[in-house]
Amino acid sequence: MLPTVSSVTNYFGKSNYGTHHLDEERKQQGVAQGIKSHSDTCFSSSYYQVVSVNSCMNAIKVCVQSKTLKFDTAAV
Repeated sequence: MLPTVSSVTNYFGKSNYGTHHLDEERKQQGVAQGIKSHSDTCFSSSYYQVVSVNSCMNAIKVCVQSKTLKFDTAAV
């Protein structure tokens, strides 16, 4: 599960286009927090990373189903 979460957070960490569309969909759904990236110096950052992806999952699904976003990584 962590490799998939890492792939999702890496995608949004590198894609301004993806982040913009996710932020717009998140706001429409009333999700206040965005995706958190992993931090090597923060204890339990993997937990916060998983929680943030989980809270954004419906917005991510809408973006993918509407073909606004496309994940082309093997981990997702």
